[in-house]
Amino acid sequence: PCGTFAYHITHNTFSNPWGMAFDLAGNLHVVDYSNNTVSIFTPEGKYISQYNSQVQNPTGIAIDEEGYKFIGEYYNSNSSYNHSRLSILGPENNMVRTIQAFRNIYGVAMDKDGYVYICSYITNQVLKY
Repeated sequence: PCGTFAYHITHNTFSNPWGMAFDLAGNLHVVDYSNNTVSIFTPEGKYISQYNSQVQNPTGIAIDEEGYKFIGEYYNSNSSYNHSRLSILGPENNMVRTIQAFRNIYGVAMDKDGYVYICSYITNQVLKY
């Protein structure tokens, strides 16, 4: 129920967990900024596994109905402008595509129609894709 503390998730390898999303099975995917990983937990909070698929400093995640993951990343692009990208991972956590036209992604969400929303704190925008 709302407002009732159920349990807390701890994982001995967490180092700056930032964003999270649920998949259709109810598993929680937590992006870990400093470890460059995504950890998966059961609905009861039990650790399942983790993946990284070449993500760099993940800052947010959204998961669609087919199991594709949309992961916002803050990374060193050797550019003075674009320091973030959106990586799209397939259902098996393989890299499908990256989009590198963003500045400082600090949040990713998905609506019921499958549109992805990205927060850019430098440009003070929410972008819809």
